[in-house]
Amino acid sequence: MPIFSALLASEPELFVFLGDNVYGDAKAGQASLPELRTAYATLAQHADFQTVIQSVPILSVWDDHDFADNDGGRTFAYKETAEDLFEQFWADSPTDSRSERPGVYSSWTFGPDGERVQFLLLDTRFFRSELTRKRKGQFMKPGRYVESKADEQDMLGDQQWQWLESQLNQPADLRIVVSSIQVLAEKHGWERWGLLPTERTRLLELLHAKENVVIVSGDRHWASTYRDETGLTEMTTSAINRPSMHRFTETGPLQFTQPYVDPNYGEITIDWESRIIQMRILDVSGNSVVQVPIKLK
Repeated sequence: MPIFSALLASEPELFVFLGDNVYGDAKAGQASLPELRTAYATLAQHADFQTVIQSVPILSVWDDHDFADNDGGRTFAYKETAEDLFEQFWADSPTDSRSERPGVYSSWTFGPDGERVQFLLLDTRFFRSELTRKRKGQFMKPGRYVESKADEQDMLGDQQWQWLESQLNQPADLRIVVSSIQVLAEKHGWERWGLLPTERTRLLELLHAKENVVIVSGDRHWASTYRDETGLTEMTTSAINRPSMHRFTETGPLQFTQPYVDPNYGEITIDWESRIIQMRILDVSGNSVVQVPIKLK
C-alpha cells in the first residue's frame, strides 16, 4: 500500500477508514467467519498499515466486505460476530461505546469552541433492509438494483436514527458525515442511499437543517464529487489499493467532477481564519487530482 507514504508525508491530524478496510466475505458460510479473521490478521501484519496506525489517530467504520457479506444488510446471519471482530480490531478509544450496543456507528468531536469538528460515522449495514434487485432483462442503468417502492424502508434502524438526530443537535462548527455508501449519487444501480429513497430523503432533511455539513463516502473503487441544490457537498474517495477494474465515465445530475479511477485518498483541510475548507482527492504520489473549496457559513 504505497499510497500511505504520500498520506503520511502530508502529516495528517486524523485518518478515517471508510469501510471495505478488509475483504473478509463469509463465502464458506461458517459462523466463526474465518475469512474475516484471516483478513484482519493479514492487515494487522502489513508494514505500511502498521506505519499509519502508529503515526496517525484513526477512526473507522465498516462497509459490506468487512461486514463479511457483499451488499449485505440486517438479514446477514453472522453480523454480531462481524461486529465483535470489527470492534476487537479497531478499538478506537477507551471511551468508544460501540461494544455496548448493536452497530458500529460513532460520533467524535475535536477542537475548541469556534473550531469544533464533529465526525458522524454512520453504520449502513447492521440495520439496513433488503435492496430491490433488477428483474431479468432490466438494463436501464448499470448495477444490480433499482429504487425500492416498499412502504417500509430502513437504512439506519430506529436507535441509530435517534442517535443521529441527537448528535446533530450537539454544538459543532463543521460536521463531517461519513457514509460508507454514496448519499448524493443518482442514476446508477449499485449500492447508494437513493435505492431506499424514503431513507435518503429523511437523511437529507436532517443535514439540510444544519449549516457547515459535508459528506464523505467510499465503496465505489474510484473517486468523484457531488453537490445538491442547497450546496451540500459529498466527496467519494476509494480505493487505497484496489481501484476499479473498469476505465469508465459515470455521470449524474448532482455529480460535478468525472470519476478518478486509480488508487486515491481524500483529504479535508480547514483554514479557520478564512473559513474555507478544501476537499481534495489525491493520487498515489500525493498529487491533487480534484480540489473543491467550500466557504463555511
